[in-house]
Amino acid sequence: MRSAAFDPEEIRFLKEVLDDAVAALPVQLRTSATRAVLAHNILTQAATGERDPIRLRTLALVECGHVKGLSPCDPFDSPFAR
Repeated sequence: MRSAAFDPEEIRFLKEVLDDAVAALPVQLRTSATRAVLAHNILTQAATGERDPIRLRTLALVECGHVKGLSPCDPFDSPFAR
């Protein structure tokens, strides 16, 4: 992951995205390990400048393999994303 610095407002925003991503999972998958992977994925995307909360959440879930029917290569090339 590229080094990035986030201000307090961005950190609050990214935490909300993380909380939303975790809430989208079935209860049995809401583990601290899954949360850590989702956080890493969100921070990686945010470090590239991505700030759309839906894209951040979806990309994090796709990269974890928790969104069926979406390709990790292009998660927005799907009828479900429209």
